Amino acid sequence: MFVLFSILTIFTAERNESLTAHPFHVSVAEIEYNSVSKKLECALRIWPEDLEKALNKSSTEKIDLDATKDIDKRIFKYMQSKIKIADDGKIAKLIWVGKEMGIKQGWLYFEVETGVPPVGFSFSNQMFFELQDDQVNMFNFRFEDRRASISFTNVKSRHQLSEEDFVPIRNPFAKRAKEVKK
Repeated sequence: MFVLFSILTIFTAERNESLTAHPFHVSVAEIEYNSVSKKLECALRIWPEDLEKALNKSSTEKIDLDATKDIDKRIFKYMQSKIKIADDGKIAKLIWVGKEMGIKQGWLYFEVETGVPPVGFSFSNQMFFELQDDQVNMFNFRFEDRRASISFTNVKSRHQLSEEDFVPIRNPFAKRAKEVKK
């Protein structure tokens, strides 16, 4: 019985990629403006399997996130081709910081030297659009005591960040803390 179940599982998995694929196609970047270094500090959470598929799609050789020799260089080249940050039409240079890869999630770290806060900058993130029609890429910004979130899809892949995008960061415990001090 166990052998039959194993054979059926292997056969079904080979026939149906959705058993191994994840159900959501989302990347999320946490971006904070550092007023001391004058840089955007970015941490981008991705699905490692999507990254590997995208790298393989754009390469003539087989890419393995764990074994390919110059993987950081390849990841960064891919990111540079898909993420664009511009001020007055001038594309800002991405600076590679590093990565952390797990089985279910990966983190890509990079910076962007802007010199000024990113309000008025144009942002685009088209990572993995070549893989999934329903891919959504989010940028969550934090600047001083405000935050903004923008999403990118195949339909809307560019956004100019404005003051209206930002809302105050609310602390749900602030009121309670004031009451306790009384």
